Amino acid sequence: MKAAIKKSIFCTLAALVLISVSLTAVAQNALTPYTGTYERMIGNYHATVIVSIKNNKLQAKQSWDGKVRIFEQVGDNRFIITLDGWAVEFMRNKQKKVTQMIVLGNEVWVKRR
Repeated sequence: MKAAIKKSIFCTLAALVLISVSLTAVAQNALTPYTGTYERMIGNYHATVIVSIKNNKLQAKQSWDGKVRIFEQVGDNRFIITLDGWAVEFMRNKQKKVTQMIVLGNEVWVKRR
């Protein structure tokens, strides 16, 4: 009887781990189209940010100071940079591919890769 209970508990825990891993993969897959390198000219400076996924959230690392900013999703293609409260919207082309990131409504960052 004890062996059957242990087996049942093990199976339940294994199922919970698989569900957790699956949900994490789904969350990351939903964010994957936003990842990549975005560029913008600021005066004579060629600025870049690298958008990646960490802990199921988007983050952007700035080329000019190495600072990392975390994004919270608030809608389809819309995010807030949590540290600053800045609005970010990702734009898509006709093929639904992410091509730009608009920060604060007017800063256009073009996706290069």
